[in-house]
Amino acid sequence: MDYAEIYAVDFDGTLNLADTYPELGDPNVELIEFLKERREAGDKIILWTCREGELLKAAVKYCNNYGLFFHAVNENLPENIAYFGNNCRKVWAHHYIDDKNMISGLTLEEIKELAERDTAKMPRYEGDGYSEGEIVYDTWFCPNCEEEYEVDYDDYDFCPNCGQRLKWENE
Repeated sequence: MDYAEIYAVDFDGTLNLADTYPELGDPNVELIEFLKERREAGDKIILWTCREGELLKAAVKYCNNYGLFFHAVNENLPENIAYFGNNCRKVWAHHYIDDKNMISGLTLEEIKELAERDTAKMPRYEGDGYSEGEIVYDTWFCPNCEEEYEVDYDDYDFCPNCGQRLKWENE
């Protein structure tokens, strides 16, 4: 199944910066703009919150007022429900953005860098593969850090140096 990147994002303390639940406070404009950019680029955005009922409706309206619209709210994307044959309670996503998760101390720039590094990119190649009838592994260069490797590229899904996700021609 071919996926766009999927972002599951929390509301309270993440998109809504109010000090007290369930108040609506200042928006996290930087994060909202980032998610709008990701949506425009073809990624999918899921609102993933503990809010229900009228509080959930207020959260969706709050985000819509800032131009942030969701592909799903507190559930999996329709295509994932169809693919897996259920809508389990755990929302499936590539990225989870929440004020309580382990990367909550990262800046938005650091989150953007991690998301970019997780986007598969094709390495640059040098070499022809054979020399005097013997296999010589091609040299490939990471598209992010430009580190050079003289190993069989099929062995790597990520750059060993910087963690960049790699995409190979045959994929």
